[in-house]
Amino acid sequence: MTSAADGLAHDVEDAEVLIGRPRGRYVAVCGAIVHPAALTAPAGRVCRSCAGLRVPDRTEESMQQLARAARRAQSRWLATCSAIMRGTLHRPAVVWS
Repeated sequence: MTSAADGLAHDVEDAEVLIGRPRGRYVAVCGAIVHPAALTAPAGRVCRSCAGLRVPDRTEESMQQLARAARRAQSRWLATCSAIMRGTLHRPAVVWS
C-alpha cells in the first residue's frame, strides 16, 4: 500500500487492513502509519524496512535441507580441488616455455 505521507509502498497485513479501514490509517509491517494514496497514484518505491521483514519464515527442516545442500556442494568442491592437486583428473599439464 503506497503511503501519501512518504510515497513509499509499505506491506500491510490483511488483518491490519480490516482493523484500519474505519480510520483510514493502517500500520505497516515496519511499524509506519500509512495514510493510503489515491488508487490512481502510481506505486511508490518499496519500503526497505518492510522488504527486510518480508523474508519468509524458515522451518527447522528447511534449514537442515539448506545446510545439507551446502555441505554437499562444499564436499564436491573440495574433492575437485584435491583431485587437481593430486593430478588425477587426467588433464595434460600446462607447459610454460
